[in-house]
Amino acid sequence: MHLVLISAAIAYGLSGLLQLRKDLSLPAEQRPVWAVHPALETAVLAGATWFVRIFVDVRRRMGPGRQAVIVTAIALAVHMAIFTAFVWGCIAAAGYLVTGTPWLVGLAALFILTGAPAVSSGVHVLLGALLSPPAGR
Repeated sequence: MHLVLISAAIAYGLSGLLQLRKDLSLPAEQRPVWAVHPALETAVLAGATWFVRIFVDVRRRMGPGRQAVIVTAIALAVHMAIFTAFVWGCIAAAGYLVTGTPWLVGLAALFILTGAPAVSSGVHVLLGALLSPPAGR
């Protein structure tokens, strides 16, 4: 159980780092306000509140209401479940390949850092499909 909680905590932080990377890689006219003149404090705050973007996206697509809250909760659960499973899988794979805590941590970090951009892209595609309105609307 503690491995799942550790994986969830790492997944939360990783999601924030990936959001910062995405924000800073946008063209200057499309960047969020904090990324125009980034500072450490605003970057930490933006990274810690990455999940707010999902609320904003759902509200922009669906408008306010109970259905938007339900869809947002599902989107957050899917996002965290996928990232937690990815981190847990990286830690488990590293545990099968090496022994010793320093090697395990290093190899798991290598797996996580190299695979996270691909997983992030997949999650964004999946959530985009889940959040898109039905064809008849």
